[in-house]
Formats: sequence, C-alpha cells, structure tokens
Amino acid sequence: MMKSVCIATALVGTLYCSDASAAKKLQSEVHYVALGSSYAAGIGLGDKVPNSPPVCMRGEGSYPRVLAQIIGARLTDASCSGSTTKQILDKRQAGLDPQIQAVTKDTDLVTITVGGNDLGYVGDMMRTTGLFGGLQGQLRSASARPYTELRKTIVAVLREVRKRAPKSRIILVTYPDVLPENGTCERLGLNAGEADTFREIAKQLAATTRSAARSIQGTQVVDAARQSKGHDACSAQPWTTGSHPNEGFAFHPTSAGAQAVAELIEKSLS
Repeated sequence: MMKSVCIATALVGTLYCSDASAAKKLQSEVHYVALGSSYAAGIGLGDKVPNSPPVCMRGEGSYPRVLAQIIGARLTDASCSGSTTKQILDKRQAGLDPQIQAVTKDTDLVTITVGGNDLGYVGDMMRTTGLFGGLQGQLRSASARPYTELRKTIVAVLREVRKRAPKSRIILVTYPDVLPENGTCERLGLNAGEADTFREIAKQLAATTRSAARSIQGTQVVDAARQSKGHDACSAQPWTTGSHPNEGFAFHPTSAGAQAVAELIEKSLS
C-alpha cells in the first residue's frame, strides 16, 4: 500500500508529497538511484530481479525496491553483490560499469550501503564458518582492517554523487547488526573470540560511515546499525541471518530487515 511521504528537498526547491491520489505524479518526478553492495542488492531476498546482471544477485525484496514501492519512486538500481567503494566510484565489476554512472543530473534521491567488502567483513565471517571454501590462514584482527582508506573512498563516492546530481538527496545507510551486543549464539557458528572480532569490525564500519557522511555537507545517515539493536541474527526477531543455510543467504538481511530499513529511510524523508 502506498504510504504518505514527503521527499523534502531544498536541493531541488520542491516538496514531493505522495498519497494514493498523488502516486502517479510522484512516480514521474522522483528519480531514485540505489548504490551499494549485497546489503543493498538484496541477495537472497525474493525472486531475482529480471534482466539484472547475474553477478549482482539483486533480489526483488531488497530495501531499495521496497522503498521505491513505498514512496512511488522511479528506481534505478545499480547495486551489486560483492562490490567495494572503488566499484561504485571508478572500477568495473565483472565487466559492469562503475555504479556511479547510474547517477545523473535528474537524480533526486541516492541511497548508498557500502564498505563491508572493503574491510572483508561479511566475506571473512562466511569463510570463518566454513563457507566459500573456508578461511585461508588466520583471521585478520579488527585493527588490521583499512578503515582510513575506506573513509577516503566513501567521501570520494559522496563527492562524485554530489557533482553528478547536485540537487539530489544523499543517504548513507549503515549495515544492520549481525552480531548481538555481547557473546555469540549457535545460529552464528562463531566462537566468542571470532564474534568479538567481527563485532568490532562492524562497529568501526558504522563509525567510519558516519564520519565520512559528516565530510560532505547535506549527506544524511540512516543508521540501521543503531536501529537494529535487538534484531541481530541471534534475536527472536532478526533483521539479519546467521550461518544456517535454511535461513537465507548467510549473514545478510532478512525480508523483515529489508522492510525495516526501507521504513527507516522513508521516515527520514518526511
């Protein structure tokens, strides 16, 4: 059902408000571009998006697609599983152009969820539990991850988005929590030490994202990392999966998580 929402953008000098009667008008006016990695692409969430690049594994239940339905926007989904900030900015991924090329001067709204692959966050978590052939060698400590470089490249992405779409509203969306605030659980398949390492990586990823957003005026953060407290993979109402194969794609958003993130973004637009 179409919900009432206003996309207030002093950037374009217009207030877009939608309800059932204004849905058609909104669809023709708000151009929404989604950038990011698998947490944005919606890997494992519903049917695969028809005619999308197989490598990107975009799911119909991703938060950008849920959000586009809620606000009635025209979506250009450039997100791709496995992508890094460089593959958004200036590096091809499996023959695909950098995602940033989807952003044009008529873009009104851009959401970005990225950084986990730059740090080896979810990938290493999966390998630690025996997925993807297992971990090769010892698990790198949280302190050994390239947070400073990540911040620089996120800032570069934000700067390029602003250059290409100067009137757009830019929202950085942090990754919802996989791990509980303390300890671990059977559903994760991680021991206490491993859980501590990935919890610290997740904490630093979110902090790096927030810091990058403060560097580019007008960038907004929808903090799924903070808002998902109590909805980790060990919880009764998880927004993310654990390592069990019957739960969906390991260590990624659930359908409930994608819906929740979309609603958080919608709320931020009001």
